[in-house]
Amino acid sequence: MAVAVASLLFGSTVHAQGITIVEMLDIGGTVESVGPSQLVIKDTAGKTLVVRVQGKAANAVVLENGQRLRYPAKVEIRGSMDLKELGVGQSVRLTVSLNRQGNSQGEVAGVELALAETDQLGISLLGKAPAVNEYAQCVVTGQFVRVLNQRMVVRVPEGNGFTRKTTLSFALAADAKVTFTSDDIKQVVVGGKVTQCVAARLNTGDIVAKQLRVEVSKYDAGLNSLDAKLYAKYHHLSDDPQSPRLIRSPHFAFMTDVSDREGQVILHKLETMVTLLSKYFGRAPTSVINGFIVRNLDVWPQGVLKEPEGVAKIRAHAGICFNSSLGNLRRAELYSCDDHGVIQHECTHGYCHVAFGSTGPTWLAEGVAELGQYWKFGEQEVSINPSVISYLTRTPRKKSLLEIAVPGRVPAGGWQDYAWRWALCNLLANNPNYSPRFKPLAIALMEQREGVSFQSVYGQF
Repeated sequence: MAVAVASLLFGSTVHAQGITIVEMLDIGGTVESVGPSQLVIKDTAGKTLVVRVQGKAANAVVLENGQRLRYPAKVEIRGSMDLKELGVGQSVRLTVSLNRQGNSQGEVAGVELALAETDQLGISLLGKAPAVNEYAQCVVTGQFVRVLNQRMVVRVPEGNGFTRKTTLSFALAADAKVTFTSDDIKQVVVGGKVTQCVAARLNTGDIVAKQLRVEVSKYDAGLNSLDAKLYAKYHHLSDDPQSPRLIRSPHFAFMTDVSDREGQVILHKLETMVTLLSKYFGRAPTSVINGFIVRNLDVWPQGVLKEPEGVAKIRAHAGICFNSSLGNLRRAELYSCDDHGVIQHECTHGYCHVAFGSTGPTWLAEGVAELGQYWKFGEQEVSINPSVISYLTRTPRKKSLLEIAVPGRVPAGGWQDYAWRWALCNLLANNPNYSPRFKPLAIALMEQREGVSFQSVYGQF
């Protein structure tokens, strides 16, 4: 019998009475791809399932039709990684024998990543307080500095209550490993083993997780990712959501209700992105990109968010960048949910407009925006959501270049259309047979020069 979950839905655009649980599923298998709030799992029978997961910082999970459902999931991710994969500044926890002078004895066999929001840097005594020269068992939570000569160096705060030293060094056992346990879906990676996934299949066709356990291979732990390094860099900032207020960096200024740490991570990513785009195209933005990044619409005062289309996009867990010009003055205003990929995609549109005057035809605008979302310093390899690669490689009908590069502005279409535009722009930007002509073409199209088109540069395919 179907079970109604209407009371869990919210948002003025949602018709709550239509949502029911059709059945509960118990899924096991392997993670094929990972998105901000969903996993693609290949189950033990070889069937591929898209499972949506409400992240710990989210107040809802977004369904395929854009409706938002409060369905929190209990998530547990376990894994291990090599010591060489640790990034400077990551928080680690060790149990050691330590004296008041900050000297240690014995070897450390295991190191844990301190990922929980409740993990505080410092030293906790496990037994009675030792005399001046005695050693005592302590739990040390500090920032990783380096491993040198099989010794791990960590930094702890001043006033830690145990030793005046702030830099400590510990001998490591030859087989010492780093382990972690996390409740953050962001730590799931492709290849992870799904040991438990209790999920609800809804009458909308969506599958939504209630409990999720994943074991991550030590080779694929992925905790040295850009996200992990950035969250470690800004670990001193609060993770608590805030009331709407202004955050800013040299090229961006947003009103937002995300946490202080989340805000700085977003700005850091955007400044990296605009640096890469400016370097590639040889032109910096001429004005600051501003707007609104929204975590929870309920906390925003009425009248602050003035664009109905922008609010509708946020409700659908999406975004839009409103571009305008007055003479030589160009303005880009973002309305976005708090998904980093959405923010970067829309801000790429903003960069193109303020730097060149327009975003160009739809194929270029959306293709470059997808490139901007995924470009990283020093990485030339293909970078895109694995589910997109899976679609492009497995779909039986491939699109020709002219089918993708349709002149002018056309409807944006679905995610498959975005995938083809990304594939085209990635090819043109990186393949030596095409790349020398792509940058001049893109600039000319964004500057709206007459007589310039994909066909005029690359011919008929």
